[in-house]
Amino acid sequence: MSIKSRLDKLFKELNADKITIQLKDGETLYLDNTDLTKLLVEKIENAEVIGRNGQVISKPDKNKLSDTARKLKKAKPGELDKLPDILKF
Repeated sequence: MSIKSRLDKLFKELNADKITIQLKDGETLYLDNTDLTKLLVEKIENAEVIGRNGQVISKPDKNKLSDTARKLKKAKPGELDKLPDILKF
């Protein structure tokens, strides 16, 4: 077995339990449960707050998004379907 095939096998095993998201620039994101939890917390903290009368009380600050959240905005069409709806930025 060559070193390349061993490395390929190791890489696949390490990423087996992760969600892979292909980005438009060719990069691939590998998200595990910890990453998904962090994204959920970030989504909640940056949620738009709307009052009883329908007016927006506070808007999320787009500049405070994490690198992962910013990269998700660059996902190829259909890639975000792999994530729960609440995590789509």
